[in-house]
Amino acid sequence: MGKSGSYYILTLPLETQRWQEDILAKRYKVAENIYNAMLRKAYTRYSQMCQTRQYRELRQRLSATSDAKARKEIYQSLDKLAKQYSLGKFELSRDATPYRQYFKENIDSPVSQNLAANVWKAIHTVMIGRGRKVFYKKPGELLALSGKTNNTSIRYKNGSIIWKGLVIPVRFHKNSEYEKAAMKNQIRLCRLKRKKIHDRWHYYVDLVFSGYSPVKQDSKIKKHGKIGLDIGMKQLAVVTSDQVKVFDLPVSYARYQNQMNQLKEYMHRSAYQNNKNNFDENGNVRRGNLKWYYSKKYLRAREKRKELYRKLTAIRKQDYCVLAREIIQMGDLIMTRDLSFSYMFKKRASSAGKKKENHFYSGRIPSFAPGTFAQILQYKMKNAGGDIHRLNMANLWMEEMGQTEKESQEHDHLWQSVYGYRIRQDVYNAFVLSHVDEYEETVNLSEYQNCFPAFVQLCQEYQSNLDETLHILKIS
Repeated sequence: MGKSGSYYILTLPLETQRWQEDILAKRYKVAENIYNAMLRKAYTRYSQMCQTRQYRELRQRLSATSDAKARKEIYQSLDKLAKQYSLGKFELSRDATPYRQYFKENIDSPVSQNLAANVWKAIHTVMIGRGRKVFYKKPGELLALSGKTNNTSIRYKNGSIIWKGLVIPVRFHKNSEYEKAAMKNQIRLCRLKRKKIHDRWHYYVDLVFSGYSPVKQDSKIKKHGKIGLDIGMKQLAVVTSDQVKVFDLPVSYARYQNQMNQLKEYMHRSAYQNNKNNFDENGNVRRGNLKWYYSKKYLRAREKRKELYRKLTAIRKQDYCVLAREIIQMGDLIMTRDLSFSYMFKKRASSAGKKKENHFYSGRIPSFAPGTFAQILQYKMKNAGGDIHRLNMANLWMEEMGQTEKESQEHDHLWQSVYGYRIRQDVYNAFVLSHVDEYEETVNLSEYQNCFPAFVQLCQEYQSNLDETLHILKIS
């Protein structure tokens, strides 16, 4: 582990044989049973703690208090109470000992302790009010088993993963300079992962290294300067001192949309035919604890749908990484809005009486995933040596900047008039962000006014190179 506690992860596939996959599948099943057993025991203790007056009073104080210092004291009181009911992190780790001893041929101490740590996270989330209930692992839901160091349990040595009698070779990519540079640092721990692809489990290893990850050649920052970035639901605008661009977030959902709709309709028909008592007269699912019966064709369709979602996620992540590399080469400092996309989604979806709007955002948010792109961009920018600042745009609007009222909605975008020019909202937001001082978090008005004519010219040049029907930018 580095001096600052930094680390990075290198994921590599394992060259498993059939008999090794059978052993790994058994160990994953044992780990799922251990996790569920420990979670059941911990939840029983939590239910007993919920009946005490002290816990109820602490929860009421926590929900009624917004002061950070007071909430910290309440959290400390909750932790003391949890230890009395053996719900602390170390108490739950001791609960893993009998399970580890019984399944010692398949599970060792570091792996069982990490399972206990996951149980503690689940219980602690419910205990402090950030979750409503705990969830048990269904068959096949546990996807990762981790050790604590590279000296015991799951460990990497001489190009192979060694764990309780298994020696599994790791497959490296040929002529990969990134992997060669990443392997030079010290390995902190190893994590076994599995992923279901085409109805078969594929196994991987996460090598967790101490220090900072190497930077790829095509991900290095080529010039210095500020980048104004406004991320929307399906597009993002980028403004620098010499460029104005509008990018479409890659849509990986479109290519699988017909297949997913057909599977969804079939699964609904099949579930209705086999469970008619679980639906009301309008075809909606009844409330309460229901018992469901699924046909074999339904289960095959569900697995096929999971495979489509897996492809969608992988393609979308790859496209976002390509787009993020293109943006970070424009400058070394990104100024963007501080947005909560999950909150925006909930707000749009809960708008009363707006069924069209609900349908629009419920389909676009999961497919475009702007929050995922923001995370990838932040990681790549900081890894390349740059920085990213998130600002509240409500504090930046000033009358001296020439802003007037926003105009009506056109082509799903808001336009506004600035100094007599009609500019698209997200492009103008990016321009304002590119002239914000990163220390004082205020707009440099003199710089803003001096650069505005050049910004208008860049917008006109960018629009002239595009088809007018795209409505990327409109200035009149």
